[in-house]
Amino acid sequence: MKILQISSAKTLGGGEQHVIDLTRALIERGHELHLAVRRNNSLCRVLIDFPIEWHELPLRNALDIFSARQIATIIKENKIDVIHAHVARDYPIAGIATKLSPAKLFLTRHHFNPIKSNPLYRWAIGTTTNLIAVSASVKAELVKAFPALKNRTVIIPNWVDPANIATLSKAEAREALGIKRKFAIGMIGEISPIKNQELFINAAHDLKTERIFTELDFLIIGAASLQNEDYQQRIQSLINNFDLDKSTNFKLQIKLTGKIADIKTKLAAFDIIVIPSINEGFSLVLIEAMAAGIVVIAANAGAMAEIVQNEKTGLLFEPGNSQTIARAIQRLLENDGLRKKLGMAANEHVKAQFDRNQVIDQIEKLYAGTEIFRA
Repeated sequence: MKILQISSAKTLGGGEQHVIDLTRALIERGHELHLAVRRNNSLCRVLIDFPIEWHELPLRNALDIFSARQIATIIKENKIDVIHAHVARDYPIAGIATKLSPAKLFLTRHHFNPIKSNPLYRWAIGTTTNLIAVSASVKAELVKAFPALKNRTVIIPNWVDPANIATLSKAEAREALGIKRKFAIGMIGEISPIKNQELFINAAHDLKTERIFTELDFLIIGAASLQNEDYQQRIQSLINNFDLDKSTNFKLQIKLTGKIADIKTKLAAFDIIVIPSINEGFSLVLIEAMAAGIVVIAANAGAMAEIVQNEKTGLLFEPGNSQTIARAIQRLLENDGLRKKLGMAANEHVKAQFDRNQVIDQIEKLYAGTEIFRA
């Protein structure tokens, strides 16, 4: 099968990581891959060694007719079977292109935010073979925006490859991250108000006030984009002002580490991973932590509430409540058996629902039209 993936993004966010791994997986399965990207994009640097036909296009905005015509030419000249776009502003371009040169069209929505919908947009993507949502909450927003495509909107989640998770031992991972205290509680992701690092720090403060535990390391792993640099400065100030009472033996430290390459290989360093995001269309960090057998505490919102089965594969808390996070951390640190039980159940759940091969199978079947998905 000849497949053209389209992504106008220049930086590597979660959606772009999805495109990268999907491209690799489809090549592994013998498909011919083409990628339509903007000049100076990050995908080329990551996938440079793979047998891909690259097409650099302007992809300026949702109504870039010039790019749509170029894609139509690529479809015709290369006999493309499938077009798959992953960024919302690329959807109309892809839709217009397939009106000019017919091919199966698939559009994946990764974000939880409502998507723009107007008559022109709906017309442009009207011939879409399938809209793909990465979670039920994302599907609900797509159906709200494009009710005429309800029966063509399916859920196929993101995935995890267990072979690439927690490849370092606990001792190796702790050494790599500089963890010296008894317990390590981590938060991983871009520094941004949506991810809500401030709440994580407040939960650490609540634990410090209780003075129950000694030897705790709180690690915030990630970096801010340019538009969120002010928020990162606020987070750093909160950490700097984290007042330890040196008159006691209580030892609790919060560190902002910056982005760490291949953090998923070092997940064994952590005893608990906290996901306090305000919302998520999907959370790769969440399923990676669960795949590593690390117990998770996640906000009861969006896809996180779909992925985590409360009290079975992790713990959910009501968004915005730092004291609930602190109590959940306390409960898990006091009960080694519960931590182990939830971590093992999380690992089994992720392998059953989000295994890479299983999810790529679903995408291949959707491309081929050999299976009708109902979700």
